[in-house]
Amino acid sequence: MAYNGSGVFSIINQFIFGTVISETEVNQNFDDVAAGLSTAITKDGQTTITANLPMSGFKHTNVGNGVAANEYAALGQVQSGAVNWAGTAGGTADALTLTPSPAITAYAAGQVFRFIAGSTNTGAATLTVSGLTSPAIRRDGAALVAGNIVSGSQYEVVYDGTAFQLSQAYSADATFDDLSVTGTVSLPDNSISGDKLDGGTYSNFSSTGIKDNATSTAVTIDSSGNLGLGTTSPDGDSSNRAITINGTSSSRVVLKTGEATTMSLSSGAGGMDIDSASGGRIKILVGGIERARIDSSGNLLVGKTSTDTGVQGAFISADGRGFFTRSAGAPGGYNRNTNDGTLISFSQSNTIEGTISVSGTTVSYNGAHLGRYGQWATGQKPTETDISERDGKERPVCLRGTVLSNVDEECVWLAVNFTRIIETAPAVEAKDAVLDEDGNEIEPAVEAKPADIEEVSEHILYYGPGAVGDVIDYEFEGETYQATIVQEDNEQLNRVKVSDVAGDRNWAGVFQAYDYDDEYAPYDFYVARKGDFLVRVAAGVTVQLGDLLESAGDGTARPQIDQDLVRVSTLAKVVMTSDRHVYDDGSRLIAVEMF
Repeated sequence: MAYNGSGVFSIINQFIFGTVISETEVNQNFDDVAAGLSTAITKDGQTTITANLPMSGFKHTNVGNGVAANEYAALGQVQSGAVNWAGTAGGTADALTLTPSPAITAYAAGQVFRFIAGSTNTGAATLTVSGLTSPAIRRDGAALVAGNIVSGSQYEVVYDGTAFQLSQAYSADATFDDLSVTGTVSLPDNSISGDKLDGGTYSNFSSTGIKDNATSTAVTIDSSGNLGLGTTSPDGDSSNRAITINGTSSSRVVLKTGEATTMSLSSGAGGMDIDSASGGRIKILVGGIERARIDSSGNLLVGKTSTDTGVQGAFISADGRGFFTRSAGAPGGYNRNTNDGTLISFSQSNTIEGTISVSGTTVSYNGAHLGRYGQWATGQKPTETDISERDGKERPVCLRGTVLSNVDEECVWLAVNFTRIIETAPAVEAKDAVLDEDGNEIEPAVEAKPADIEEVSEHILYYGPGAVGDVIDYEFEGETYQATIVQEDNEQLNRVKVSDVAGDRNWAGVFQAYDYDDEYAPYDFYVARKGDFLVRVAAGVTVQLGDLLESAGDGTARPQIDQDLVRVSTLAKVVMTSDRHVYDDGSRLIAVEMF
């Protein structure tokens, strides 16, 4: 035996030097060599293989393409699709023929053939391969209908043992009247034509960037390019294209950055809502230039980006205040067309207390007097104090209608200047792309992005410790800033005291009330100077209608001795003699017209 059964060849007889060699043993060795050579595979194909050849993980290399059914195929031949490729179909539109190479000798279930249609079918069709029988071509188990096969398109058929099932079409210009898909479909751009995806149930219509689980028409793009979401009749036309969103109770557009909602626009029966969900500002730009914004505190700014009242623009605060600043020219105006009447009305607790009206060419200030701000002169404020129920602050007591006198000392108001950095758009965290089980991208990767910030200068009135020029820690909207104390401009307003000179030529007006609304200057007060108001007269002082009044030197007024002349010291004229109010000290208020 030349081989031992494991492929190892060994010589039967061994010879030793110096011994006689037997003719029989030599011939026996040559016979074994001949038998071994006869068992080997010859390279020119003379040897017939008699058993399976285990390759032990090795492969045949540089092989040719198979050309017969009993020849194995090269990998390149399989990769190119030549095994299943049959070229352009012959025959007729409804009786197709294929001539694959190599030809097949019989049909077998599972056979796959791909071909280019030579014509468009007109109805039920058959397919003949390699001259064999002609099984029917079916689609989803049913006979073909006209147009299922289109000339020039590529198709794949699978033999199921009885008929050829039309499984796929490969064309950028194919027509389907009924497309049923199981699994994932990848389509090139512009590969689906028609009005819309309509009707039926799409359990998972999906490709990169598209996912639709709707059970009815979800998206419509009409012939004019208008987009409808939730409606098959979007608004607009070819000249004025529109996106129409139709919801059963409301409609909403949501804008996100890195999966975080930054803004939404929604509408319903109650109107429209704009929501800056991130808590940032809402900015309006025209031609790339900011024209208006609503900041994170709810303030409306037009033509400016900060609440600094020294910056040109309009500012309506969230707490109901309005500021209009213009570098040059009038910052506001009121125009009433058609007829005369009220231009502006002033109310307190929903009751109109005064108006500004127009009649012809005359503007009238009604139910009002002219006044000014006042501050107590240094060391000359009233000594009695009282704690206000309105804001809890302790202030000097001064009765309404008390006569005041000018002091040669200017009013001082302080402010703080500082700069703050605000975030106009939140930072975005980096995220990897999200892929489905087939490796298709369903959510794109997100690059990290720092927050958008903006530097804003603030100028805010200030009442607190410190002097002009000091740098202090100032808290604003929950943050602490380094702020510099500055003095507000004041050209003409002086401080006052209670008049202590009878016939006071230097009278300033009468005390009206403290300015409880100004948190930055809580000890400021209003001084009534000209027009209709009230003045305080002492107990026992008699006044008559038309009397001219002057300071009595104790904060009250009295009739002046000479009633025929309006003097420098003349304060007011009595217009009603009845008491409007009586104080605990017996002094009382009477109505006057102040000069």
